[in-house]
Amino acid sequence: MGAASSIVGATASGAGGAALAAQTFESASSQPISTRTLPAQPAVSVGPGSAGSTLSREPQLGHSAPVPVSDELEGLPKSGPAASIAPCNLHVPPLKQLEYRPDMGLVDYYQTDANGRAVLEDQHPILLRFSGSTGMYDIEYTPATATLTATVRLRVVLVDQHEYTNGRLLVDRKTGKPVSIPYDGDGPGDDEVVWQKVERPASSADLAGFKRRIENGLNRNHYYMQPKKCPLGKNCTCKVKLKQEIEFVTTTGRFHSTISLYPMEARANSENWGEVQVTWDPVKKKATREATQNAIIHEAGHHYGWPDEYFENQGAVYGAYINAQKLVDVAMPQLQDNWQRTSSTNLMGEGMFLPNPEIPKYYMYGFRDWFQKKTNIEWEVLK
Repeated sequence: MGAASSIVGATASGAGGAALAAQTFESASSQPISTRTLPAQPAVSVGPGSAGSTLSREPQLGHSAPVPVSDELEGLPKSGPAASIAPCNLHVPPLKQLEYRPDMGLVDYYQTDANGRAVLEDQHPILLRFSGSTGMYDIEYTPATATLTATVRLRVVLVDQHEYTNGRLLVDRKTGKPVSIPYDGDGPGDDEVVWQKVERPASSADLAGFKRRIENGLNRNHYYMQPKKCPLGKNCTCKVKLKQEIEFVTTTGRFHSTISLYPMEARANSENWGEVQVTWDPVKKKATREATQNAIIHEAGHHYGWPDEYFENQGAVYGAYINAQKLVDVAMPQLQDNWQRTSSTNLMGEGMFLPNPEIPKYYMYGFRDWFQKKTNIEWEVLK
């Protein structure tokens, strides 16, 4: 992957606007706030083709009551009644950075077992090289919707794989066609078996449905941010929605990473995904669909810079848990409000196998930190 590009859209006037927003907010925080009751505002249609649609009561930035999007965030505070209902008085300009590369906080370490001892191969410890690992995505703040969006753009290569045993192709007896073998990062586990990657047609994959499933999982908690010093406290309306998107590139266009997408996977990784999560029986040559399908959302998390929250079986665990001997410190207390060494419930740990894995708010801190640097305002993540 190439080096990160310079910030796009953060012109001199935009940067100044962010600084002004911070100064204005600090000033507003020290002023008395009017708490008079305001009448409910009617829903407003927005944009072309929005006939019959209404503006939902989503987190807003800059007002204490719902108002049309065109009046919410852009430009200077307005005179008259509109100004009196804007206690936060926060106007952040558009902000954007392409190919942002957050550090994952990983270090090289020796593969470690549950007791904190090195796993040996041919009497030697196995060094796992993770230092310097990063995520990569585009990140953009849109004032019109008060949304901070992180978008991972993935070039997709549609593939399948077939199995050869002693040079003989495994064929389905009923159809006479090669059997589709799910991707498994651990390999076939048999010296006589070879898996060969083959291309498959574009019509064989439902990329739109696949994208929707991943995004629904990533955005399930509907996290948002508000300034820590907001004068309205828990009733603050200076809110910024957090949103994650996945864009699949199949022809030409800019992308951050390339993935091979198989029909099935038994153990995926960040570069090899499967549309369906299965268990593979190497004896019966049969794939069984898993009850849960969240492993691929876990793999998408790595592209946002999220480390594993497990370490056995070569997990890319957060570097704070590695001791001076380059082993996982299994006795060290787990960090608070930060990446875990192990988790049975979180998406980046074994929780990926649950129907609804947890996505703690610290998963969002990378997005928050970027926004804090651009606005000079300290934000907190809420849901």
